[in-house]
Amino acid sequence: MSAVLITLQPKCEEEQTYRILSFFFDGVPFPSSREEIVEIQTQPLTTDDSTGQPALAVRKIKPEPELFLHKPYKEKKCDNCHKTGYGQKMTEASIDILCKSCHKNFVAKRQYTHGPVAVGQCLVCHNPHRSSYDNLLIRPGQELCTFCHGEINRENNPGHSLTESSTCVSCHSPHFSDVSVHYLRENVYGK
Repeated sequence: MSAVLITLQPKCEEEQTYRILSFFFDGVPFPSSREEIVEIQTQPLTTDDSTGQPALAVRKIKPEPELFLHKPYKEKKCDNCHKTGYGQKMTEASIDILCKSCHKNFVAKRQYTHGPVAVGQCLVCHNPHRSSYDNLLIRPGQELCTFCHGEINRENNPGHSLTESSTCVSCHSPHFSDVSVHYLRENVYGK
């Protein structure tokens, strides 16, 4: 019997650990689901051995996070993507080809394509099965963009000075653009 040993660098974040483990194993708890709520029982469940008096038990409940599920995963249609229901072998040679087999809007050639999309690395931003974030993202909103691109200096960038409450994707397409090398959406700045 062979075993898979996954070693993680000490600097790995909890989300990175989750992403790696959930790629190989189903049922890995989300980092956010580790937050515990303590509930005190009103009925004695045990006896305190030192006094002989009933003791109140403390039960810790992990709340269920809101999950966004990939449609084939939700419908348990594993064979749409995997060759053998629960195996790791995919029906296509690459993730890029596999994702584009359903997500047809990524097939057309665009003038400007975001790096991960251009090289078929959908999993840089998306979880293939489930996520706590809309669109199966691996991080929430701005955190996803700033993880790779860093924080922008809004004060010294006139294009961003009026967008304190908006998100990156309000103006920028996360996938591609025919308008701008900065992946601006067609309706931004009248372009």
